[in-house]
Amino acid sequence: MFVQAGGLRMRVGRVGAGRPLLLITGIGAHLDMWAPFARLMAGRELIAFDPPGAGLSQRPRFPLRMKGLAEVVRELLDALELECVDVLGYSFGGAIAQELARRAPDRVRRLVLCATAPGLGGTPPRPLAALMLATPVRYYHPRLLALTLPFIAGGDTARDQGVLPEQARERLLGPPDPIGYAWQLYAVTG
Repeated sequence: MFVQAGGLRMRVGRVGAGRPLLLITGIGAHLDMWAPFARLMAGRELIAFDPPGAGLSQRPRFPLRMKGLAEVVRELLDALELECVDVLGYSFGGAIAQELARRAPDRVRRLVLCATAPGLGGTPPRPLAALMLATPVRYYHPRLLALTLPFIAGGDTARDQGVLPEQARERLLGPPDPIGYAWQLYAVTG
């Protein structure tokens, strides 16, 4: 489904029933990448969206900082008629989730942060991982994904070659808009 939020046409997915859990993806990612996680969840309504400039959501005319992205998410909650949700933010999505909780604390019941940072003062990423995050190439070709994702994700992805094919399908379905990706990088700097 598509809704209007922050003046943008946003793609949203909703599945399940129960207390709503808003899922906010990592940089360049689209909502379909939550599919492996969604298969493990029961008893919750899962709400995911393609962030501006990724997946099938509209790219804003001008780049937004985290404050602006959090406002888009707040307006998305309004459009979906959700007063208060639990929020799970992964990586870049964790930064948006933190900003949402800061700016609209009444809209966030619980906050789960995965593979993210608090911004200035946090531990910087490993240099090679940061370099590979600076480009969306991993979303465009299976070989580039295989070369970069183990360095970015680490963990099982780096240790077990069998894990990557499970992650590849959803990642390669909808590469991010290159300008949208650059604007997400810009948002992180602020």
